[in-house]
Amino acid sequence: MAADTLTFLQQKEIESARKTGISDEHLAICLDNHLNYLQIREVCRAIKDGVHICDIKRAAQAHVSSQDMEELFRCLKNGEEPMIQLSSYREPRRFSRTAKIACCAAGLAILLMFVPQPETETTEVLTLTADEIVFSCGEIFYPEKYILSGTQSGKLKLPSSFHAEKPENRIVLYEQQLGRDIHQVMLRIKIVDQTAPVLKLKKSSLKLLKGICFDPACMIKSAEDNVDGSLLNRVTWIDEDPDSWHDRDIVYEVKDSSGNKTAEILHLSYEETAEEIVETTSSENRGVSPEQDCESPEAAYEQKVTEAEETVTETIVETTVENTGFTETVVEHHVSGAFQ
Repeated sequence: MAADTLTFLQQKEIESARKTGISDEHLAICLDNHLNYLQIREVCRAIKDGVHICDIKRAAQAHVSSQDMEELFRCLKNGEEPMIQLSSYREPRRFSRTAKIACCAAGLAILLMFVPQPETETTEVLTLTADEIVFSCGEIFYPEKYILSGTQSGKLKLPSSFHAEKPENRIVLYEQQLGRDIHQVMLRIKIVDQTAPVLKLKKSSLKLLKGICFDPACMIKSAEDNVDGSLLNRVTWIDEDPDSWHDRDIVYEVKDSSGNKTAEILHLSYEETAEEIVETTSSENRGVSPEQDCESPEAAYEQKVTEAEETVTETIVETTVENTGFTETVVEHHVSGAFQ
């Protein structure tokens, strides 16, 4: 038996024997005869007790139990006739490795015949409805919505739900525990912004006097997007003939960062005279004066109408009448304005 094939207990007995002074030649008896650690202990004890080496070799056999070795060595030490004769020991019949394996297999098969077998459970692997989905901003992702099968097998670990706030690409992971194995399924999510911004004008139509300058920015009320927020600074407009006094349409447009567009139209119309403005004025049709703040076109319009109306002023003239000493007051009326 090689030293590197010894068990821990066999090595311990060998090392203990060496410390007591037993030579490697005597210890070779234990190694050559493939003795277990209890048999090695009895052989080392017999060597220390002075039993003759020839008797030790006769008794140090693997088929002799440690109890029988102890009895044999005691009798040999004391010069007694051993009750167990060494000649009565025969090498036990040894079976081949193949025969041992066959016997173990047969015994296991017989044992399994009497053990109730659990019902076989069909394992259903987790599958999803798709590998990749497209999601819109503003929607909420619910992971259970995209499971196709596999909810009845194993323990599931689902990704967290979330609210899609901006365009981006995400990857979420589903996990299914099948015994000691973990099955993972990946879902790719593409979040897109498909909602156009909302553009509002203060009015859809506007009447102006000819000769009044007009700033299109004054009529923008708001421009909001569900992702980008306020887009007032991104509003553009197209005025094909800004220097003319003819009726025309101004097209306003705003685009968000995802390319979604919204357009609104403002219709401009012009009046010929101030008299027509006075007759047709209303709260819905007012012009913008270049001297006024562009955020208050109504005030500019009212000022223009006021200037167009007839204005009557009174001038008091004091005249001294000669020869009487009395002062006569004469009121003179002067008419000015658009209708003078």
